[in-house]
Amino acid sequence: MKSKFIFWLALLFSVFLLGLSSRANGLWNWSNLALIVNLLFILSLYAQRNKFLSEMFLWLGHGPAGNHSEELALQKINQTKERINELYLAFDKIKNVGDDDFEIVVKEISDPELRVSLDAVHRKVSTLLSHEKGSNWVAMGAAAMAELKHSDNDLSHYLENAVARSVNYVQAKLGTIYLLKEEEGDTYFELAAGYAFDKRSSTKLRFGIGEGMIGQVFYEKEVMHLANLPKGYITISSGLGQGSPCAVCVVPLLAEGAIYGAMEIASFHPFTPTHINYFRKAGEVIGNTIRSVQNHINTERLLEQSRKMTDDLKSRENEIQQNVDKLQITQQLMKRKQEEMEAILSTLSTLELDLNGQIINANPVFLGIAGYALSDIQGKGYMETLVEEGLDRRQFETMWGSIASGQTFSGEFRILNKQRQHIWMSGNFTPINGDDGKPTKIMLVSLFNTQEKEKTIELQETIAAIKHCFPVAEINPDMTFKSANDLFLSEMGIKRIELKRSAMKDFFLNGSFHQIQEYLARSEERAGTFALELKNKNGMVKKHNSTFIKINTSNNSKKGLLVLRNEL
Repeated sequence: MKSKFIFWLALLFSVFLLGLSSRANGLWNWSNLALIVNLLFILSLYAQRNKFLSEMFLWLGHGPAGNHSEELALQKINQTKERINELYLAFDKIKNVGDDDFEIVVKEISDPELRVSLDAVHRKVSTLLSHEKGSNWVAMGAAAMAELKHSDNDLSHYLENAVARSVNYVQAKLGTIYLLKEEEGDTYFELAAGYAFDKRSSTKLRFGIGEGMIGQVFYEKEVMHLANLPKGYITISSGLGQGSPCAVCVVPLLAEGAIYGAMEIASFHPFTPTHINYFRKAGEVIGNTIRSVQNHINTERLLEQSRKMTDDLKSRENEIQQNVDKLQITQQLMKRKQEEMEAILSTLSTLELDLNGQIINANPVFLGIAGYALSDIQGKGYMETLVEEGLDRRQFETMWGSIASGQTFSGEFRILNKQRQHIWMSGNFTPINGDDGKPTKIMLVSLFNTQEKEKTIELQETIAAIKHCFPVAEINPDMTFKSANDLFLSEMGIKRIELKRSAMKDFFLNGSFHQIQEYLARSEERAGTFALELKNKNGMVKKHNSTFIKINTSNNSKKGLLVLRNEL
């Protein structure tokens, strides 16, 4: 009863351990197989015990009596003992399951059933150990590949190390890496790194999509294994000679399902499934690194573009701000000019005319000085209303035709006020163009200068009278002769044609010449009286009481009118 309790306790404990191990590591692993073997052994012991007891009870109940029965019983006991010894031996050899020499060890067991069972368990354990060893080998290779250092801005050195490590890890002889590139709509694989290959003998440094195994891996995205290569497919060279590999693998360099390149490995020995698993893992590590570096390069490029765009924007903002500042200054200047223009226009008279000379509008300055109300002249002709009868109409029509064609006409004009008196104004007839660039109306901007004009006329009449009575010459600001009357030419003893070539200092002695020069340089406006010594062309010197009258020029310089009154 006690042995039976121990048996069932051992059986339940083994089942419990098997359940825990299966839940944690899966059903098929070497520790579970050991537990299963242990269960089989316990059940075998139990079965042998029951079989032995059954046979003993059967024999004791039905077997022959006497000494012969005792011999049979002893024989059964010995057989059972031998069987138990076999089971003990098998239990002792279970610890060697999975070892390379287990096949030799298991031959010591004579029971064919036990030997077959242990051999099957050995094969299962060996397979699991081999699979675990291969997984560890793949994981170590992938981890070593992940430890390779790389530059954030350069892939070349990393790719050289990656292909070299892959070739050496699988004990191959030759390897290359091609990067996937896109340029002007063309996608292709380009050679980026190699190990133990001769570029000069390589026939393809670039593959298009779908071209060869390298190009086809773009679509497959899976390791492509080519065994039993034809002779001359590729050559591996060394210092001792050359040879052709027997197997080639093309590995896609993937990252999150996207392909970034391809790695090609050639070897003299065949590639195993474990090698293929390693290539798959290594390809993912290299692909992720390529993606990381390319993303970093793209990010740097984008950041550089962003910085450049920011600098350009800042530069443009500065330019815009400068333009805005200039525009504000220009607007201020325009506003000031407009205010100045409005201030000037408020002192000037303006008269708007259509192209036919009809009056459209007039400002208060014009109306106030001319004495008209706007209704008196609006819609009426300029010639008929403001110009004295008898003025040469053809001259006016010629002038008006030039103005209407786009030319500006400047000068002094005499018109009639409402009392039909003459008033003078100085100004411009200016054509105003429309959007099409053609004149739409005429603007007369003028300054009334009737008093000044009358004074000028009076002065001109006075000068004309003086010229009839006294020698008179008009002197330029640079102290040259502009004109002279016949009496002055007679005193100088020259003809009119010689006047332009004559200089004042040639006819006035130094003291007299400097007196006139200093007087012109002074700011006083009243006429000056001098006693001047004049030397004529023949060298005769005469002294005259003289009057010098200043006349303003258009450029604010002074010219003069020299009058010789009488001889001293």
